[in-house]
Amino acid sequence: MKLFLTTERGRSMIEMLGVLAIVGILSVGGIAGYSKAMRKYKYMKLAEELNLFIISSQPYLKDLFRTYNNNTNYSAVPSSIFTDLNLFPNTWSPIASTHTVNDSTGQRLALFFRSSKSFTIDYVFNDSNHKGRLLSKDEIMRCQYILQYVVIPNADILLRAYMTSLSNKQYYGSHHCTGERLCLSNLTLNDIEQMCSACITDEKSCVIALDIIY
Repeated sequence: MKLFLTTERGRSMIEMLGVLAIVGILSVGGIAGYSKAMRKYKYMKLAEELNLFIISSQPYLKDLFRTYNNNTNYSAVPSSIFTDLNLFPNTWSPIASTHTVNDSTGQRLALFFRSSKSFTIDYVFNDSNHKGRLLSKDEIMRCQYILQYVVIPNADILLRAYMTSLSNKQYYGSHHCTGERLCLSNLTLNDIEQMCSACITDEKSCVIALDIIY
């Protein structure tokens, strides 16, 4: 007496269901892997765009400071100026009549001078109007990519970089890392994970601040 129904090729129904289950699991895993690969590609592309903007802006910073310096610690530079100079990547969207621009992921950057010391890019993950919002895994991943592939490679032209939610840990660039200061050149993957994860539980604004010397 046969205990199982079989297909024309001799496989039991239970075996066929098992095969279908395995195919389903592999399909889900494949989609998840593809999705993660696409995020990595997108954030690496963003890192390249940020690097290009930083490098391309360097020759103009002294003149921009002379033009927009208001003798405070926060002299905003209109985003339209960078548009006119063709310094923004094509995938970025300047916000009219402000000193901000949205990058290719839709995240906001604020552009200004800190007195005569540095040109600052604030990469805003969570501003004061949205206190306590948890960062998504995607945002944490993007934060890690920015620190690893933008901040560290530009250590020679950075005064410092830090997370505003972890402002007691400021990492200084190659030419300003003296005494007991933390150095960008010594920034580890564990440090990066800690800096990005600080945005999860902190109720302050969550911003990567890059102070660029010129």
